[in-house]
Amino acid sequence: DIPHHRTHFEVDWKKGDSLLDAAKENEELLGEYMEGTCGGQMSCCTCHVYLNEATLQHLPKPGRAENDMLDLAFEPQDNSRLGCQVELRRELLDMEEDIVVTIP
Repeated sequence: DIPHHRTHFEVDWKKGDSLLDAAKENEELLGEYMEGTCGGQMSCCTCHVYLNEATLQHLPKPGRAENDMLDLAFEPQDNSRLGCQVELRRELLDMEEDIVVTIP
């Protein structure tokens, strides 16, 4: 079983933690694919992810600094976010849909 070939799996994600934090705490599934070189300081784009529309609707829009970093990311799309800026918030916990994260 090769974890990165899975299309669906669950990870532990604590309220208040970023998606990058969750990836690092679940190193065997996501950590090696979401690098986070800057340690979550938003000065790189190595935690770039694509999010599903339902998840994006429950998050604040990215700020200028995040958009500047996303411009440097590999194949940025309208649904791109930096994993270090996606925090598990009440709005996400209350969603009926799954939070879907794709690592480019």
